[in-house]
Amino acid sequence: MRSNNLKYVLSVAAMAMMISPAFAKPITKIITLTEPENMAGTQLKQGDYRFKIEGNTVTITMHNKVLATLQGTWTPVDHKWSYDTFITGSNGQVSEIRFAGQAQTFMVNGGAQ
Repeated sequence: MRSNNLKYVLSVAAMAMMISPAFAKPITKIITLTEPENMAGTQLKQGDYRFKIEGNTVTITMHNKVLATLQGTWTPVDHKWSYDTFITGSNGQVSEIRFAGQAQTFMVNGGAQ
């Protein structure tokens, strides 16, 4: 009987872990660019931009206008980032976004070459 209860608890916990990302709330951050950045073929000038992160998609807006949408994957790291930063590939496109307070990096699909 005890073994069946343990199996039940473990299976419920495993299911909860699998479906929880589907119910995760989007993260929204305001990031001020001090230098122009090239994201998804769009040149972003200096200014304040809203980054909305939903699953594997980052949508960049300014004044409620969508400027770019980036697809990518999250890669865990062993520490939380202290500040927001962008890593640019040799092609001049942003290949990686590091968000302050996150222990993961958003790797942009097609960003690095």
